[in-house]
Formats: sequence, C-alpha cells, structure tokens
Amino acid sequence: MAGRLATRVRADNRAAIARMAARLDGVSEKALQKQAARAMVSVRRKAQPLAKRIVRQTYAVQSSALSDAFDAAHGVDGGQAFVVLRARVAPVSLIRFGGRWNKRAAGATAEIVRGDRKTYESAFISVMPNGGRHIFARAPQGSGKRAPRLPLRRLHGPSAFQMVQGKRGETADRVTEELAAFAADETLRLIAADRKGG
Repeated sequence: MAGRLATRVRADNRAAIARMAARLDGVSEKALQKQAARAMVSVRRKAQPLAKRIVRQTYAVQSSALSDAFDAAHGVDGGQAFVVLRARVAPVSLIRFGGRWNKRAAGATAEIVRGDRKTYESAFISVMPNGGRHIFARAPQGSGKRAPRLPLRRLHGPSAFQMVQGKRGETADRVTEELAAFAADETLRLIAADRKGG
C-alpha cells in the first residue's frame, strides 16, 4: 500500500498452538489449526486500535492523527496463519503533538513524548489557506541575530511507523505480545464454542 511500510509487528499462532496443544485433549491438530486461522480474523481487527492505544501511551499525539495511520492484513505462510500490521511512513505534523504558541514566548512548544514538552525557537503556529494549522520555524542565523522572515519550514514529529517501532523496538514488542495473547484467547474461545455447538 502506498505510503506505508510493514512493521515487524507480526503475530502468528505458532507459539499459541504449541502452548495450547497439551491442554486441549480430544482436539485434533486439523481442528486446532482451523480455529487458530479463524482467530486471526479477529486479531486483524484488533491490531489497529491496539497499536493506536499503545502508541499514545508513550507519544502525546492526537488520536485523530492516527485514525488512518495503521492497517493490518492476515494470511497463511507455511500452513501458519499470521497478521501483519502496516503503518504510514509520512511524518506527522508537529502541531498534532499538543502544539502551542504564545507570541511573547521564544517559540512554539510541542510534546512528542509524554511529559517532555519542548520549545522550538523561532517557531510559530500559522493557518494555511485550506484552514489547516501547522508549526513553522524560521531558519536560525546564530550569533544572537534575529531569524529572517523567510525561508520557513514546516515542523514534523515522528511518523506512525516510527512511533509503533519505538526507540528500540519496545513499542512493537508490546503490540506483538498483546496480539499473540489475544490470538491464543480467541482460539480457545472458538474451540469452546465449536464444542458446545457440535
């Protein structure tokens, strides 16, 4: 999909099946694989809101900025069902991270990581002709000189792809762990429902 990259957030059912196999007396491998594959449909639906929630626990990005930032796909590889989460690589406008500006201050401020609000010198908030608001900065001149009015550059924060990865992959790991746990629970639920209905 254009403008997106697949993250390494890939929740498959290999570990879940291995853990459950010993607990499921009377359930054939074929039946187990079938329900695990069905569970991946629910895992795919859960991936986007889960990633959004976990990202916003670390990053102070507006929820609406992530409304279409993620999507997920599920399939089968080597007989094993999987879900892959994909995220936008375009950077998010800095104003979407709680951007503020006071004309008497040194510059606009934003809070990319929760609890760490920073000031961007010579930056200010301006309204575009289409009504969109963004944070712009003037190029610094050094030696205490006042920054010239032009050129301007629009400031951005990290992309959805960068945020779901985290600094050292920890955010992606959390998403993967929660999706894998949900996949196991959903597989067990489907097996129990199948037994009850059968």
